Amino acid sequence: MKKLLPLLFFFLLFAVPAAVQAQTNMQLKFVRDLPKNLFSARTAVLIGYASNVETTPEEDARIISKFSTQLLTDNQNLGIQMLHFADKNILLQPAKKNVLLRQYDSLKIENLLLLDITDIKGAGAVGSYVLTHTAFNRRITITSPNQKAFVLQAETYEKLIRNFIQATKQYSPHYFEEAPAGSPLKPALTAEPNQQTLPAGTQTTPEKTAKPLAYPLISRTAEDVQRGNGGPTRNFYYYLGADQRERNAGFFGQHIRKDVAASPEALKELDKYRNYKIGYLVERTVFVSSVILYANEVLQDEGYVYFNDRQKVYLGIAAGSLLVNVLILRNTNQHMLRAIDEYNAFATIKNNSSFHKFKPSGFGFGTFYDRKVVPGITLNWQLR
Repeated sequence: MKKLLPLLFFFLLFAVPAAVQAQTNMQLKFVRDLPKNLFSARTAVLIGYASNVETTPEEDARIISKFSTQLLTDNQNLGIQMLHFADKNILLQPAKKNVLLRQYDSLKIENLLLLDITDIKGAGAVGSYVLTHTAFNRRITITSPNQKAFVLQAETYEKLIRNFIQATKQYSPHYFEEAPAGSPLKPALTAEPNQQTLPAGTQTTPEKTAKPLAYPLISRTAEDVQRGNGGPTRNFYYYLGADQRERNAGFFGQHIRKDVAASPEALKELDKYRNYKIGYLVERTVFVSSVILYANEVLQDEGYVYFNDRQKVYLGIAAGSLLVNVLILRNTNQHMLRAIDEYNAFATIKNNSSFHKFKPSGFGFGTFYDRKVVPGITLNWQLR
């Protein structure tokens, strides 16, 4: 067994980085034909920026936000259902990439539009703009090996968009599938457009928005809606009111606590959720410790021993720990769901409560007093 440990170490040393690299590299097969669902499928945009001069992350984010807004403006002439814009470098960060994939699942993304910008500074230098359109395979790898992709390249952004529009006009009107009827969804930008990032000549007018609710409702992501009481111990993600930013509830529910703090019943359920999470960590510690102690008893100086009295105790503790683990996993998630439901019920009542709620549900003339009918008005309220 000692001889296998170095081999296992070298396998993990080389296999894990290779697996991570395989998840971020996109091996595509370039084709000349645009897909038929170009306008009918929901599309996410990934923008990559590279330059031969050193730039700060803030400058890169500002440039990506500028091109996101510009591409969204030019899409008025294209008609693609662009619902999400993000920095392509997110694919190199596992945590942010997982959040991005959950957003894609919530939005039901089917296609990807990649805009790779190479900005070369200097005399006589020429930049490069590459536009790639391919399918989203709904897996951690983003794309499948050698899947089809339509690619265009130009020296300027304006020429790239012009060539792309010209490419779509080469097809017959019945080639592309029609987009589904209904009001278009609002795209999610990497940053909100402002006067510095808006394209030249673009005018904006402030939207008339409804008065925000005092207690905004909480909704779970599409992935978490499908989770039952049991299942994995990963964190919950949710949306607060009309804000479509995905929020992490936290391992112990500590992040969502401040959003539901107004509801005492929701806080009670979050306390139970936190206690179950603490119990889960304790159970895992007990299980791992019992396995280590059992393995330590096996490797003794006298030889291998597999079932002495102390090992029986360790095995019993491990078995009991697994049983407790099943019970914990079965009941943990329900407390988070109850906390959200309790808060939403509380918020609905508070948002709808106003003076008109004190109006009586009914009234009548005359009332009974000492078995006699006396003049008067009877008012009654219905409790809800």
